[in-house]
Amino acid sequence: MDTMKGLKRTNYCGETEGIGKTVVVGGYVQKIRDMGTLIFIDLRDRTGVVQLAFDETTERSVFEKAASCHSEYVLMAKGVVRERESKNDTIKTGNIEIFVDDLRILAKAQTYAFTVLGVSQLFHAIGMRDTGRSIFGMKWGENKLMLVAMVIGLALQIAVTRVPFLIHAFGTAWLSVEEWILLIGLAAF
Repeated sequence: MDTMKGLKRTNYCGETEGIGKTVVVGGYVQKIRDMGTLIFIDLRDRTGVVQLAFDETTERSVFEKAASCHSEYVLMAKGVVRERESKNDTIKTGNIEIFVDDLRILAKAQTYAFTVLGVSQLFHAIGMRDTGRSIFGMKWGENKLMLVAMVIGLALQIAVTRVPFLIHAFGTAWLSVEEWILLIGLAAF
């Protein structure tokens, strides 16, 4: 994940204006439209929505980062305000978009919450076997059926964050090994 270092918000999403002006906005992803060589991200904050635009002239690393985004990601974006080709009269910023040259992914909120809750429930199920001992003090081989159920549950949880069609179906994001270690640690306590 990225940091905000070097970026400071200049505009709220719903109040962005000034064609040709360089702006920095922050918010969460409401919707993504990936059309192959074009990507549009609707970024929302408390004031409204603004469209972020990426195309074949966007720096490759920024374009790939935009392609990896999912709903509920928290982003910060810097770019130039330009007129939209297809206007949207239903929102205040429907006549403009931000052509992004710097994109930062600050958080993957939905996936983290989903994973911590799912894994913590697995730990809770095992912990209910003996409320007098910690799960770290239990003999894991005593109940083989419970152990098999936990392994299957963990495998399914990992699949939802690693298998592409499941990632799309559940709206989750790909998690690195380091992120998994952190989230399992959080779920255990």
